[in-house]
Amino acid sequence: FVPFKVIVLAKPAKIEQKTEPDKKVMYGGNLKVDCVASGLPDPKIQWALPDGTMINIGMREEGHYTCYAENQVGKDEMKVHVKVVADVPVIANKTNDVIRVLYGESISLQCSAKGEPTPLILWFSPTNRAITSGSDKYFIHDNGTLVIQKVQRFDGGNYICLARNSAGQDRKVTRVEILVSPPAINGLIGTTNSMRVSSVG
Repeated sequence: FVPFKVIVLAKPAKIEQKTEPDKKVMYGGNLKVDCVASGLPDPKIQWALPDGTMINIGMREEGHYTCYAENQVGKDEMKVHVKVVADVPVIANKTNDVIRVLYGESISLQCSAKGEPTPLILWFSPTNRAITSGSDKYFIHDNGTLVIQKVQRFDGGNYICLARNSAGQDRKVTRVEILVSPPAINGLIGTTNSMRVSSVG
């Protein structure tokens, strides 16, 4: 009978190459955070978010995440703070336009904007009231263009386009001037017919 000694080797779980605690990712982008651990026995790895991969990130995914590595003789953890970066809306051709339109005609006011998340386009009338689409008077296209049907005198003034998302907002002012044609008399515009009458007596 030869005695022998059994040596059991064990090593606590340890996360290798811990990543920087702060991660920034663009809104709608992808982020992958690796969590590699060593130990004996092999450690079990768990994420507060499954497998550490986030696809199509939105603002709701912002926050703190933790990777846990654990075996029978020890455990380790790594915390990561995810910051979702958004782009402030920018309106194209943001010059203060002056648009003139004949009384009774229709007019289109342009307002296209870029940003992340996709900006919401809002229009405000000269009386500072929010304009809603779908009425007989106004229609707002998906690209932000405002259509004003059959303009009247009271439709003149400054129209404000507001592009807004979670990162901020941008605005554009367009002035609308209503042109009224002179009245037509006997088919001639802007002329006056006169008749001289003389009395005899």
